[in-house]
Amino acid sequence: MRRRLERRKLRLKLLEELFADAMAQVDPTFFMRLRESKYHYEDKTTGHSSKHILFINEDYTDQDYFKAYPTIYHLRAELMKDGTDDIRKLFLAVHHILKYRGNFLYEGATFDSNASTLDDVLKQAIETITFNCFDAKAAMSSIGEILMEQGKTKSDKAKAIERLVDTYTVSDAANASGKSQKEQIKEDKKTLKAFANLVLGLSASLTDLFGSVEDLDEDLKKLQIIGGTYDERRDDLAKAWGDEIHIIDDCKSVYDAIILMSIKEPGLTISESKVKAYNKHKDDLVLLKSLLKADRKLYNTMFKSDEKGLHNYVHYIKQGRTEETSCNREEFYKYTKKIVEGLSDSKDKDYILSEIELQTLLPLQRIKDNGVIPYQLHLEELKTILDKCKSKFPFLNEVADGYSVAEKLIKLLEFRIPYYVGPLNTHHNVNNGGFAWAVRKASGQVTPWNFEDKIDREKSAAAFIKNLTNKCTYLLGEDVLPKSSLLYSEFMLLNELNNVRIDGKPLETKVKSASY
Repeated sequence: MRRRLERRKLRLKLLEELFADAMAQVDPTFFMRLRESKYHYEDKTTGHSSKHILFINEDYTDQDYFKAYPTIYHLRAELMKDGTDDIRKLFLAVHHILKYRGNFLYEGATFDSNASTLDDVLKQAIETITFNCFDAKAAMSSIGEILMEQGKTKSDKAKAIERLVDTYTVSDAANASGKSQKEQIKEDKKTLKAFANLVLGLSASLTDLFGSVEDLDEDLKKLQIIGGTYDERRDDLAKAWGDEIHIIDDCKSVYDAIILMSIKEPGLTISESKVKAYNKHKDDLVLLKSLLKADRKLYNTMFKSDEKGLHNYVHYIKQGRTEETSCNREEFYKYTKKIVEGLSDSKDKDYILSEIELQTLLPLQRIKDNGVIPYQLHLEELKTILDKCKSKFPFLNEVADGYSVAEKLIKLLEFRIPYYVGPLNTHHNVNNGGFAWAVRKASGQVTPWNFEDKIDREKSAAAFIKNLTNKCTYLLGEDVLPKSSLLYSEFMLLNELNNVRIDGKPLETKVKSASY
């Protein structure tokens, strides 16, 4: 975490350096104001008379900016469409993209408006699950359609997927267990329901998915993939379920793909989808306020109270001023549902309750689920913005170190230090008792556009493997083989075969050789 945040700071520092000269001609104190934005007005050193941070023009201030762009996604969406003449707006949009650039789980993949990504991960996940007579391959498209269906709750989707067993049953399926087809169908429904619950973020029974396991703690028999809970529990689940953890990983990929499709609507970019979510939040809020306005006590409790433990709107949008007052979406929905159910029947009441069931009421911009957004979607927006602005800002086309400023910005987003290179600070080399093993070609600052000139990839990769190699405790100074290496596995097999006796005689060499 610490190293990741340090590299983010370095990205943003390099971004400032690329914009520095061009920004100085327009607004010399812009970067200083950003850095000092956390200080009280009297403690700032910029010397300007305005209390505004981003824009201090007489005819355009922060007030005008935030009126035009309520969120950063509004700015990004407009820049993709029309570009801008203000370098500060360009910087703010690029800064946000580089700061929150997305994950690198799907390097080399492309993401479009259709469901191809979901289809791929769904196929990989469901083909590894064992069924008795359910034809999972034939049902694949139907499962995908149900998962993407709008206006249906997660529970209803899980039930609809479970019922597919009746439709896609192979009547002449081989049955080595001796069970009747009715029993097989019953088992398959349990398995498919567990799978559906898992990928939809509901609580799923892992024993229904994989079968029962002896001496297993109750908390390891169930799993709900939501937020960051899976990452926290994965190691314990891997110990309990062994190789089945890879199937759970595949289900997590399906869950992420579904969440991504709920964030990025078909045909829209991430920013456009976020703007749409903002507008929905705004409309839902007007509706909820109109419902509660008649009862002033209820209204104030929902929209003004800041009591600890109260899961109202104030805490839902993280605007509480006292300690431990924020709440998550589920807690807010539960609280809101309880209040709204007590109101008199109306069309607006039915809408609010329906949106709560669908978990789409008052969507927020900054949520943990944003972590499933791959960097390719942000890269697509960055390229579009730069293409729109290149003609208006000549510095983007200036070339140095073999790359233009626009190309360097793209490299800042898409570049990631390979895992086998590791930390770049050679002062903390393993030979000096540190944790770095990278081998340099030349000294100096390493950037995405000079990485190949500064770092020796091949030697760093060799040093990475060498750093992971342990030394033998019997033959001092000698390297040991990895326990899972092919050579050591061969040795272990022969070691077992050497103890096998047939009629009191050991196996012949040619018999042992034929075993591997």
